[in-house]
Amino acid sequence: MDKAKAMKDFFDRVAEGWDEGNQERSGVRESLIKSLPIKTGDRVLDVGCGTGVITGVLHSMSKEKVTAIDISPKMIEIAKSKEQPLVNEYICGDFTACDFKHSYDAAVMFNCYPHFMDREALKTALTNSLKKDSYFAIVHNNGRGELFACHKRHMDYSRNILSPEDEAVFYNDYFELIKAEEGPDYYYLLLRLRGAECR
Repeated sequence: MDKAKAMKDFFDRVAEGWDEGNQERSGVRESLIKSLPIKTGDRVLDVGCGTGVITGVLHSMSKEKVTAIDISPKMIEIAKSKEQPLVNEYICGDFTACDFKHSYDAAVMFNCYPHFMDREALKTALTNSLKKDSYFAIVHNNGRGELFACHKRHMDYSRNILSPEDEAVFYNDYFELIKAEEGPDYYYLLLRLRGAECR
């Protein structure tokens, strides 16, 4: 089976129970997302949006239509059901196959980064989607220990991630490190696309 199809099918299967798992630590989640440097008027990408757990928060920060993208049709269907369809834009597809032509001021990945197995393809998609001096954030309201425990049964669909500082090294040819922090119940990496738009 094609890897992308296998990933899509996996997330379609878990979509119905996804929000239940995201109820815990909602305060930590909101605090982390609201600390991002997103301002009114920014165009924001919610990458791997799942059921739209943070899409509404990003919209409240930017006051602009958020582009939320996920590979799972079921996840997108649930995300759309949560609000008026004109508030945000929902795309069912593989972000790493997209080229948004340097249209966005920020790209946020919440609780999904380990499922992006091809970091090189992710980096290319980000540099093709973001404006110069824009932001890329990886946020989890779980620590790496919890992520490993949760994902170890599903390693066909996820990978172990490094510390925020070590993950940042992979991106440092195009992005500068702004903030890297982690704790038992969170993971936070904020990068900025440096200089001129690239690729």
